[in-house]
Amino acid sequence: AEAAAAAATTATAIAAIAGSALSLASALEVVQGPEAHFCAFDCRSSGRPSQPGRCFKAVEVYDTMGADWLTLATRDETMEPGDRHVLPEWFNLTSGDMTWEGWFRVPSLPVAENTLMGTYGANHDYQGAGARAAYTDGASRRRHASVAVGPRGELSLTTNVGVSSGTLRHSVSMADGDWHHVAAIFTDVGGGQINIEFRIMWLEFSKLANRPIIMEALIRILRQTIADLAGSGTALEDVGLSISDALVKPTPVFWEYGIRVFCEINTRPDLMQAKMAELTSRDRLSLTVAGATKTVRDIWIVIAKSYFVEDIFVRPSEVELPEELDAGIAQLFVDGFPASDGWVNYAKRTDNLGMDGELVLCGGRVGRAMGCQTSRFRLWNRTLTAEQLRALYTCTLPDIREVTGGASPFGLLASFELDGGLTDTSLEPVFQIPMQGLKFEATVVNADPLAAAWVPPGLIGRFVQGGRCHLPRCPAFSPTTVVRGPGCPLILESQVRFNSLESCEQYSSLSFCRNVGSSRGRPAVSSLDGCHAGGSIMSKGRPLSWRFVESENASASVART
Repeated sequence: AEAAAAAATTATAIAAIAGSALSLASALEVVQGPEAHFCAFDCRSSGRPSQPGRCFKAVEVYDTMGADWLTLATRDETMEPGDRHVLPEWFNLTSGDMTWEGWFRVPSLPVAENTLMGTYGANHDYQGAGARAAYTDGASRRRHASVAVGPRGELSLTTNVGVSSGTLRHSVSMADGDWHHVAAIFTDVGGGQINIEFRIMWLEFSKLANRPIIMEALIRILRQTIADLAGSGTALEDVGLSISDALVKPTPVFWEYGIRVFCEINTRPDLMQAKMAELTSRDRLSLTVAGATKTVRDIWIVIAKSYFVEDIFVRPSEVELPEELDAGIAQLFVDGFPASDGWVNYAKRTDNLGMDGELVLCGGRVGRAMGCQTSRFRLWNRTLTAEQLRALYTCTLPDIREVTGGASPFGLLASFELDGGLTDTSLEPVFQIPMQGLKFEATVVNADPLAAAWVPPGLIGRFVQGGRCHLPRCPAFSPTTVVRGPGCPLILESQVRFNSLESCEQYSSLSFCRNVGSSRGRPAVSSLDGCHAGGSIMSKGRPLSWRFVESENASASVART
């Protein structure tokens, strides 16, 4: 009782740092079982050959314990902010279609929405002052792509506002505490986008750039104005907007100040034509945009000298008619079934999708941890179909070549089994350059750097036995890939537990020899039991488990196992 009380007190104290009391309390209940166990099955009634038994390895998964999360670096964060570049392996993945998929379990729901997987981590660009620069400098504009889990277990896929928009919500909830296979798929076709451009007169860009509060207010009002003009349900989040300097000198002595506004409107393809029709009137757009600009608080501060708020206007002749473009779409699959509530569009351009800091798993949104477990996370540079996803999330993995086809590495750029380690087990390096052969690397990040100094061992993120494919005891029927019914029934009281998989395999070989050896059609030898060659000359009449070597210094034969 005293030990239990002390453990509970420790869990409560740690929860104050990690922000996830339930997950840390549950960590105290984790019990590691044997590394492997042997199970025998009776197949006589099925007409199939008997199975003398097989070994089942204990499967491990990564558990954050409410204190950690996993991360994959996408940029070189050791450089100065203005010089950071995309790592070649991440650029290779995000340059086209891609799929992120893995197994997740949330034993305790987060207090606030957190990242299940995606580029919305501790160095999220769209927090604080960084959010203002995102719309003014197109080269630095980044955008996250994130599958999030909410306080009620709800799952959603979003990208940040700007050049992408929309939200997908799935009906499956993580609140049930079960394991779920979650996949985010990004395809460069299937969406729609409308581009439109105009110039607002007498605003001085240099003044505007030095006043971020006015800039932010102007951007928000212009985005809402364009959304209202487009109609058909267009929301502010559907409109991306960037501003640049439009200063011109039409005569040797006259400077004409102004700013150029470039808008990107994301839309479902079926609403494209209706929105295009609403945006084709230059006069309407000019009057509406100029009127909205005049309402921005303190806009007079950024007006060129000798001009006033009432002088602000947009020339209809400088309004570029809307242009229709293709765009990409995102999909969210849970347990092989797609989300049907909402939509996500994104623009196809370099340094855009998923370029917002590192890729995080099981927490890490703006530095927050949550109780979460994950297993078998993979990155693909191709779009996987629902049928392929259902084939790949089985415990007994099929041959990837049969599922995806094509040439090696079959679109699989990274594969983290997370079964006791953080190693990328994909077939080939993702970046084919001689002398490099880069691969993805996973690391663990702690929510509080000081926590590890005093948190009792084992109560920070670690690998634990579990997962959908972990068998804590012998299954009632042998696993089988045959569709027709279950496998062979378990022989009761046949389970034998081992401290290592190697010991279990040795025992399995012994069991196979003792139970099946003499039934393989070879003549029996009365003095031998189990696997043997039936007195063949090559084995000198002894069991196949024995081999002979001739000593170099003696004529006698020495037997060894």
